[in-house]
Amino acid sequence: GADLLVEEAVGPLSAGQREVAGILRRNGLQLQKLIDNLLGFSRLQTQSPAFSPTAVDLSHLVQQVVTDQRPAIRKKELNLQLTLNAVQLTGDAERLRIIVDNLLSNAVKFAPLQGTVRISSGADPQQVWLQVEDSGPGIASEERDEVFQPFVQGSAQAIGPLRGTGLGLSIVRELVQDHGGR
Repeated sequence: GADLLVEEAVGPLSAGQREVAGILRRNGLQLQKLIDNLLGFSRLQTQSPAFSPTAVDLSHLVQQVVTDQRPAIRKKELNLQLTLNAVQLTGDAERLRIIVDNLLSNAVKFAPLQGTVRISSGADPQQVWLQVEDSGPGIASEERDEVFQPFVQGSAQAIGPLRGTGLGLSIVRELVQDHGGR
């Protein structure tokens, strides 16, 4: 319904109505993401869904996630810097997408207005790596192990009105471990 309002499918909207419709749409998408994280976490705890390894182009996957998050990146006027080397790996494409999505969501959430988010990837003979950095406050060194536990959030406050569940990094850790990574 919010999408229909934003697209003015039910008729023209005033500037104020467009703004409210946009807020409804963004909040609906954020709520959907939180529900997906909760359901995904619950599924990981009760049963491990079938692992479906395929050939995955990591840079293409990152580009897809960036496209999905472009509205949030624009809203905060972030400087997005991508240094993506051509990397092919074998993994579960959906799980890898969730990893990248959660990491980028965190970076966008904690980066200050007009801050920077950097994503880089590469490979060497022993490993594939993905690095997501933001110009936000960072994670205190004494909290770095804890923030990967379910429902644990670091002391740094997200910049903006949205609060998380403390599940994103926990899900990332589990999915990375499913791939034999760290």
